[in-house]
Amino acid sequence: MLLEEYDLSLPMMKNLTFAFEWRQLAEPLLEGAKTWTQTRDFKVGAAAAEKGLQAKYPVVLVPGIVSTGLESWSTSPEYRQYFRKRLWGTTTMVRAVLTERDKWMAALMLDPETGLDPPGAKVRAAQGLDAASTFIPGYWIWAKVIENLACINYDTNNLELAAYDWRLSYYNLEVRDGYFSRLKSTVEAFRKREGRKVVLVGHSMGSTIILYFFKWVEAEGFGDGGPTWVEDHIESFVNVAGPLL
Repeated sequence: MLLEEYDLSLPMMKNLTFAFEWRQLAEPLLEGAKTWTQTRDFKVGAAAAEKGLQAKYPVVLVPGIVSTGLESWSTSPEYRQYFRKRLWGTTTMVRAVLTERDKWMAALMLDPETGLDPPGAKVRAAQGLDAASTFIPGYWIWAKVIENLACINYDTNNLELAAYDWRLSYYNLEVRDGYFSRLKSTVEAFRKREGRKVVLVGHSMGSTIILYFFKWVEAEGFGDGGPTWVEDHIESFVNVAGPLL
């Protein structure tokens, strides 16, 4: 029943041993998802709200390595079945690893020469708060943080998750995806609309992404924000287990 509820139906194949292994893997994952859904609480956020705390500064979350879901945008015949589906994160990844491992690996690999998309394959970071809320059912990443921030009146108007393709070098994040340009635009839009500076929250690799952004955004020929951009736009930087040495 859980398999159907969470769309992790058993692949159609004749190998009964594999089918048994698939069910052994899937059921514990989905039991965890069901437990998390049933026991979801907002205790931290509710306690903060009771103390009178409310949203003040806009917040941008920058997730860590392997946290952001990656989805296929390949239109090559061999990858069309995965179009707009997660190849990293969600149960689609689990199914792909178990049924078509070589194809899954080929889709996620970068070109060894350019560090960008290999011929015939295109994978991009999922976007929005759901891009790094959960990894697979029952394994949450930012979901609990978002839930509790909602208790003090954060929502999609003052809370953003700046998802990125963690496979890429920092330089190529801008070359291919314009990541830092988009992050700059997001912060400037919040600053203008809310009339307040922005809080950046980075986890793990996300913290080093933010530090790179601070240098990039003010540098001439890159972000071109000028020497006071960070001071003018950023209220604070919250580092969650970021490797800063």
